[in-house]
Amino acid sequence: PFVMEDGTFIRGRVVSINLVNKKRVIVCMAGYGAGELKTGADGQQYVQHISEFNTEEVAPTHILEDLDGNLWVLNARRDFFKQVHENFHKYDELSNVRRVCMSSSGRVYAATVNGGIFMYNEAKDCFDMVASAEEVGASVTGIEPWETGKLFVTTDGAGLRIYDENTHKITLSAIS
Repeated sequence: PFVMEDGTFIRGRVVSINLVNKKRVIVCMAGYGAGELKTGADGQQYVQHISEFNTEEVAPTHILEDLDGNLWVLNARRDFFKQVHENFHKYDELSNVRRVCMSSSGRVYAATVNGGIFMYNEAKDCFDMVASAEEVGASVTGIEPWETGKLFVTTDGAGLRIYDENTHKITLSAIS
């Protein structure tokens, strides 16, 4: 069971626990939404409610928080959402999202099965393709921030690649 901020107990299935921005722990619970794990003055841990999730639609498996404090949610069906106040906006241009990350520059990226790599375009509120699966050399299985301006791109059979945010080029990693 989890103790909520108001002292009530809930029993919920934990779908995921996410460390966001290296300082906050977000717990996603089926049927309850998300909450931040906190420690009270008495040393007891509790969950401070952050957001409700429509479990039919959102059902989070991974949460990312951007530099503006927006929550980005990846669900079990591999759909991708951004929380806007209490509502969720689904990005229909992305299907079969495998992994999401935020780069060192604060940009939000999504890696899709057979679709390549996409970057969030804040001005247009959509995702733009930055590298196709063909450019990567295989189906993209993941994406993770690495050093400043670079992302690790994992593939299905073509080794580890590196995406450079400045040049927009994909190169083969020396450790592949």
